[in-house]
Amino acid sequence: MYQGSQYRSLLVLALFCLAFLLLPNVVAGCALPPKPTVLEAYNASDIVVIARAISMEKLSDQTEMPLINTRVTSTTMELVKVFKGNLRVGEKMVFGQGNSIRCTWVFHEDALGSEYLFYLDKLPEDEKLWYEFGYRRSNSPENANEDLLYLNKLNKVRGRTRVSGVFDDDGLAGLSLEGQRIRIVGKNRTSP
Repeated sequence: MYQGSQYRSLLVLALFCLAFLLLPNVVAGCALPPKPTVLEAYNASDIVVIARAISMEKLSDQTEMPLINTRVTSTTMELVKVFKGNLRVGEKMVFGQGNSIRCTWVFHEDALGSEYLFYLDKLPEDEKLWYEFGYRRSNSPENANEDLLYLNKLNKVRGRTRVSGVFDDDGLAGLSLEGQRIRIVGKNRTSP
């Protein structure tokens, strides 16, 4: 016979399974890995650009509103700046509409004129639409200050030594890092 806690666990599991089967749109979602550093995202991407939304294809007003709560089916972007990749400023990219199940970027109707910093993979030869999958650092430029500080200085510091990463404060038991100096010790040199 099941004990109280085992019974509750089985009941929760059964309710979750029932909800998953009967209400897939409610429980569907996307789990993203931790966000990489700017250097990791840059190195893992084939293309890093800033693009502006210049036009959108939309469903007709007579069509039932999709689950993603936008009528946008695709968004045309014009490249404003290219940090990496074989593209030029002024070129156009057409992005397919995303959804929360595939972790792809969703564009809303009020995004027209907005700019985006995208970290992307190359477009496969048989594809015509770009998708942003959300597992790198793509964002709006106003929310990507750390990225832009790094990316805008790439040409100036190319070939020179740079440090990029995440400081892990585990084990510091609540000690503040504010005002602390971090010393980097290397084989031939030590930072101040």
